[in-house]
Amino acid sequence: MSIGKMRFEVELQKPTNTRDAGGGLTEEYTTLSNLYASIETTRGNETLRQGQVQEKTTHIFTIRYRRDIGTNYRIRYDSDNYNIKYIKNIDNRNRYLELECERGVAL
Repeated sequence: MSIGKMRFEVELQKPTNTRDAGGGLTEEYTTLSNLYASIETTRGNETLRQGQVQEKTTHIFTIRYRRDIGTNYRIRYDSDNYNIKYIKNIDNRNRYLELECERGVAL
């Protein structure tokens, strides 16, 4: 991986539970860190659900290795949210991570 390809600034967001006025829990996302990534679109599709067209695209974000990340986190880029579905440690060398993320779907 060429470090020069990591030219897109993204936000790594972590879910946090907060109490609402009624005493229930609400899940919100807070920014854990800003980092640079390379972005590759791998596939996309459209489905018709309840009379509406829903689009889903899958992207691969490549970032520098970090331990504090999970599939319940998300990436925010260009005012869009990408849910992390799979994390791959490239060559198991703890240098880079590939994050397979989906945009346009609920968790």
